Amino acid sequence: MYIIFGILLIPFLIGFFKEFTSVIFSFFKNRQLYLYFLYGFGGYILLYVILLRKRMRFWETLSHELTHAVFAVLFFKKVGAILATHDEGGVTVYSAKNSNFVIRLTPYFFPLFLVLLLVLGVLTNGMAFRNFQIILGVVAAFQFCTILRDLRPYQPDLQAQGLFFSYILIVLMNMIVISCIIISLQLGWQECGQFFQKGFSHTIGLLERVFYAIKASKFFS
Repeated sequence: MYIIFGILLIPFLIGFFKEFTSVIFSFFKNRQLYLYFLYGFGGYILLYVILLRKRMRFWETLSHELTHAVFAVLFFKKVGAILATHDEGGVTVYSAKNSNFVIRLTPYFFPLFLVLLLVLGVLTNGMAFRNFQIILGVVAAFQFCTILRDLRPYQPDLQAQGLFFSYILIVLMNMIVISCIIISLQLGWQECGQFFQKGFSHTIGLLERVFYAIKASKFFS
């Protein structure tokens, strides 16, 4: 069943990819406005490659398991325990009855700490301060490395939903989340609605072109 859902998501993946590339292009075109964010992001990546890759495993695992726990609670599941280790991964124990793909897959595209920091920045007007932008870049890089490390095909979460569906959804949602974060930095959260509008418009346009191409072919003759 999840294979069918994965196939149905492909038009959305293509449609939102077009708008995602526009957001990324705009971000780098105006990179002078986000230099301190980029300093923080690039600095963490450099330190991660040189020094922090193994040292951050516990915190990466904790971030992953906390995201499971938060979304389990949002779906009214009782969380019994959260276990995070340095070398042996982690586990979140919750009432698994009627569990769903959202709880299982959100750690692979939802940057929990980064979103919390962005909310804090909006509430305190912290976005205007250079130090806050540097911290934001560091946390964004941490979340990026965490998600990238977790995307291994033998992950039980991914296998439970099927690799095809899982990766299609994860790529789509990462494009959406990254775009919304960039837009929030540039223009504010209120402008994310336009991104969704354009993404859905590209998707509908693609489906219409496919439909008319099939209709014009001998398939219906």
